[in-house]
Amino acid sequence: MAERAQSLNFERSQGPAPLVQVPDKNQPRPADSLNDIAPENYRVMKSRASRSFSVMVEKSNALVTRLKWQIRITREEHPLQIVALAAGAACILGIVLRAWRNQHE
Repeated sequence: MAERAQSLNFERSQGPAPLVQVPDKNQPRPADSLNDIAPENYRVMKSRASRSFSVMVEKSNALVTRLKWQIRITREEHPLQIVALAAGAACILGIVLRAWRNQHE
């Protein structure tokens, strides 16, 4: 057993092991200059912005279409609710305007 323990003893190093830098594929090489990487970055960002804008327009159009459909259904099936909603909004607006006028007199 002692022989095995002695064979496993390694010499200890005197300091930390030297660091080895592994080149990262995502990091630009030092030889790359700003003029080399700027056009590619601009193209990528422009493409992303264009896609984001397209998605935003598509979703807003879908929202407007759905809102128009809901308004049409409500107008045809529940006209009294629309009248009640308008009357309630007018009443609340009247109360708010009356309170505002009293504060400023």
